[in-house]
Amino acid sequence: MEITVDEDVRQYIMSQKCDFRICTACMGPALVPVSVKAPKETDVRIPIGDQTLYISRIQARYVNHVTMDMIYDDDDIDACPAFYTRRYYRGRFKGQISLAASADALARASMSIFSLNAVTFSGLASVIGFTGTMVQS
Repeated sequence: MEITVDEDVRQYIMSQKCDFRICTACMGPALVPVSVKAPKETDVRIPIGDQTLYISRIQARYVNHVTMDMIYDDDDIDACPAFYTRRYYRGRFKGQISLAASADALARASMSIFSLNAVTFSGLASVIGFTGTMVQS
């Protein structure tokens, strides 16, 4: 299994000064910083200057050529559920996201969703009550 990496992808990875990973995402294989999707022990490793390109073992079966169109930008990352923890750390491409920080972000998101649902349901109660009154009239 030989995987070739385009020269412009190599230059991009070296200019970012961080490791990248190709993983499965919403629109196919995604090339993202490891701060967005951490590498796994089972990944294929390709040295790129001082950095490393990790390719998930799933994607390594299918990818034989790494191109610039695999790069996910901030909007792509934020729109894809495969990168849910990234939404709470926008702009943090350096380093790994800690498990504790991810759990904290998930807890805060859950509380926000619960609060939003509570407001929505309390608002619906008055609409349902009003509608019920209208139907009874």
